[in-house]
Amino acid sequence: MKYLNTVFILFLAFGLTAQITTGSLVMEITDVSSTMPGGEQMVEMMKGSEMSMHFTPEKQVTVMTMKMMGMDMITRNYLEGNMNTSYMDMMGQKIKTSVDMEDTTHNGIELDKLAEAFKVTYDKSDTKEILGHSCYKAEIIMDMSAFANSPSMQEGMEKTKMTAYLTDDIKMYNFEMKEFKGLEFQGTPLFMSIDAGLMKMTYEATSFSKDVDPSIFVHPKGDYKEMDPAMLRGLGIKRD
Repeated sequence: MKYLNTVFILFLAFGLTAQITTGSLVMEITDVSSTMPGGEQMVEMMKGSEMSMHFTPEKQVTVMTMKMMGMDMITRNYLEGNMNTSYMDMMGQKIKTSVDMEDTTHNGIELDKLAEAFKVTYDKSDTKEILGHSCYKAEIIMDMSAFANSPSMQEGMEKTKMTAYLTDDIKMYNFEMKEFKGLEFQGTPLFMSIDAGLMKMTYEATSFSKDVDPSIFVHPKGDYKEMDPAMLRGLGIKRD
């Protein structure tokens, strides 16, 4: 799904300086709206969806669960070394994709130029407490108009604005990849309000634990069909 590109890119970029380097963070979509054609079905599917991040200093797993026609649609994204591997379980399909993040072109976007698309401002005078952690405000503008012809970009979604509240208490796994050089933000978000033009959504943290079940880092087994991003585009599916 094209809007998920932005969400995953933002999470990859967060987490520079903090103290807690191992943990599990759960965020829920508490508000969502869409003006895109057929967006009503997407909105209903996304309401109450969860995204959980499980991380150590060496690796991170992000699990996103959404409902589709009464069934769970689950995407698991593993960041380890230079590899970004996703497993998707949806409507009876099992799909696996693997991307070497040293490849600086992904889904038609030149990742080494991605940092130029971001403008970030911080307001540490605007604070709130979330799950017992002190957070401060960040305003982020992601101008993807330079990549408007990319297969990853949908018309009307080239510019994304986000208001986030970040904490420096938590440091999520900093995925070191040369093509994202410069795309690094302070803190870890516990609240995000995202305006992608055709879609708006709000994520709020619902729980955080310093404990991580080691089994979460084990890749799922099963008959997953391996595809590359071009094959997924042919099915109308977008990986992170």
